[in-house]
Amino acid sequence: MADRILLFTADVLRGKIIKKVLNRNGLECGVYNHMLAAGDIIAKHAPAVVIFDTQGCFQEEINHLRSICQTLKHTNTMVLGEDCVIDRFKGPRIRKTLCLPDPLDPVLIATKAKEILLRKKKLFAGNDSLEKTLKSLLNIK
Repeated sequence: MADRILLFTADVLRGKIIKKVLNRNGLECGVYNHMLAAGDIIAKHAPAVVIFDTQGCFQEEINHLRSICQTLKHTNTMVLGEDCVIDRFKGPRIRKTLCLPDPLDPVLIATKAKEILLRKKKLFAGNDSLEKTLKSLLNIK
């Protein structure tokens, strides 16, 4: 099963901390350290939530992550890091509530990720009428 949450971080220790807290909260998380391959990994895994930890990133990597964020339509994106870096990510595709400044708060990250996944689950759970319509069109009981 594909990870529902993907974490990109240049800081291995921060990545391990966040992953451990997410796992304790029952959330699957894949951790990746190669920021420049982020777009390909996101396209391959199609996660529900992507977390970008900008701590320790180079300027080019931050620019690359920012461009990826602008292209994500069906994936919720969280951005972690210093205020001056996070301000560069704010825009139409990223909600302000998902931009979390330092200091690192893995419990808050897990809480926000859970909220996103529950919201998506409710959204898809409400599609019973679609299933009924398809069954009636196909004459399936």
